[in-house]
This record gives sequence, C-alpha cells and structure tokens, in this order.
Amino acid sequence: GVKKLFRGIDTDTSLRYYFGVLQATAPFINSAQIGAQNPTVGEFIGDARQDRRDNPLDPHKGYLLLGNFEVASPYLGGEADFQRVEIAASYHLALGDSDWLHLRLRHGVVATLGGTSQDLPFARRFFPGGANSVRGYQEGEAAPRDSNGNVIGAETYVSGTVELEQALTPKWSVVAFVDGVNFARNLNHYPGDQALFSAGGGLSWRTLIGPVRLEYGYNLNPRPKDPMGTIQFSVGYP
Repeated sequence: GVKKLFRGIDTDTSLRYYFGVLQATAPFINSAQIGAQNPTVGEFIGDARQDRRDNPLDPHKGYLLLGNFEVASPYLGGEADFQRVEIAASYHLALGDSDWLHLRLRHGVVATLGGTSQDLPFARRFFPGGANSVRGYQEGEAAPRDSNGNVIGAETYVSGTVELEQALTPKWSVVAFVDGVNFARNLNHYPGDQALFSAGGGLSWRTLIGPVRLEYGYNLNPRPKDPMGTIQFSVGYP
C-alpha cells in the first residue's frame, strides 16, 4: 500500500491492497448461516485521519475525524463481494481548569451491491460494545442477536458517547458517561431498528502510554441474555 501525510491539514491518508481469509472465532458469537463463513477476500482498503487534538494519548481539547472504506470483489482475487464504510468523530472541550466534556460519534455501513447478502463475510459485520464503545457490554456484545440470543452482528450502526471528566489530581480523574448505539441486522432497516444505552462512571490514571481506566457501565435497557452491566479495565483513551 501507500501512505501520505498532508501536513497543512494534519491529515494522514492511506490506500492498500489486502488478501486473506476472514474467519470469525470469538466465543460469544454464532456465525452459522449468517453470510460467508471463511471466505478468501481480495480488497482495497482506504483510510483518512485528521487529528487536531492537543494530545493523541489523553486529549482535552480539539477534534479528531476518521474515515475508512473497504471494497472487496472477486475481480480482486477473492470470493467475497462487499463494500464497507465507517466514519467517526470526537470533540473535546475544556469546561474549566480541571473539567472537560468529551463527545464521540461513530457510524458504519456494509453492503453487497455487486452480489448477495451471502457474499458478506460474517467477520465484516459490525459488533459494537466494550471499553471503547458501549461500556455496559463486553467487546462485541452490543449488537443484534438472533431468536436464540446469539450475537450475529449488524450491517449498519450509529453509536455515540457523552462523557464528563473531572480531575482530582494531575494524575487522577473521575468520569461519568452515557453510551448508546442504534443498529440493524439488515441494511434495509437503515440506520437502525434497535437501540441500547449504558450509563456509568469510573477512574482514570494518566500514564506515559495513555490513561489506565477502570469503569463500570450499567445497561439502561438490556435485552434477554444481556448483562445488567460490565466492569471495564483498559489502557488508552476510548
């Protein structure tokens, strides 16, 4: 692939070719009969990232814009035929000398315009949830479930976060947040037909590699087989 930095607008871009086998192995999912199971994929992947935050590891001012697209086709050497787009933005605002507001928004869509729904690899569906998404759920579990309660992923989603941070010392902060996601199993229900919300709080410890976070998210509207809440321990800004 190739990569280019546009310094005048603080934007990184890249374009690369990928060939491989996509296999879904997470223990909590059931990929049976949901799209292609272990397809070989040939695709072009493009990225763009504009980062105007004061600190990429622990931001408190500025904004970040992200974009990613994937185009897979049998003409590119694989079996799958799909198109996938994901965009994201975050904004950080100081409310005073020691408190900040963090806003985040993310949206994804995957389609099979050149094929059928069975051409979509299961591993290219969307699986929100976890320490960097809806924090009342474990990684990938804030996604559509089938009639048996198995996580099967989404073809479209919109997620967002509102977070307040209050510094206690130069190294320690407390945070309070509300996370939400709206998703749909099938793209014809775009942009979503079911929403999940979590609210919670936690502690953040600033280190040289970013914040070390201990947080708890409580699920406001859990479904059957969803947890009431989840404790998240993670390193790095969400």
